[in-house]
Amino acid sequence: MSRPSSVSPRPPAPGGGGGGPAPCGPGGGGRAKGLKDIRIDEEVKIAVNIALERFRYGDQREMEFPSSLTSTERAFIHRLSQSLGLVSKSKGKGANRYLTVKKKDGSETAHAMMTCNLTHNTKHAVRSLIQRFPVTNKERTELLPKTERGNVFAVEAGEETGA
Repeated sequence: MSRPSSVSPRPPAPGGGGGGPAPCGPGGGGRAKGLKDIRIDEEVKIAVNIALERFRYGDQREMEFPSSLTSTERAFIHRLSQSLGLVSKSKGKGANRYLTVKKKDGSETAHAMMTCNLTHNTKHAVRSLIQRFPVTNKERTELLPKTERGNVFAVEAGEETGA
């Protein structure tokens, strides 16, 4: 795989420091691995991750990133957007170059959805297992998307302290 010209080669990092694991999405692990090759500040990575997660679960259809981003930061956003199933595009020239991220329309998303048809016996077996071993609130919370999970933890923490 050839590296885009805007992305500098990754220097060997003494003592690690490569950051946390790259997020994987519907695009598969191949694209997400590329995120580790892009060297930008950890604060920028965190801010972009949070912004894109909020965008994914929000009502907005399109989001713009400012022209103050470097080409390397834009490359990171392009790859992260792709791994999250979003469409990104850079527009403009030179110092006026900015990036737009869009949600895929419903027809593209529908193709990514997987179905699982179960027989009557399988459904019955699953029901009886769930009745014998009910899902706990903690397990239910762990199944929520990250953004909703954070809100639930905040509410639970408030309840425990008596707030």
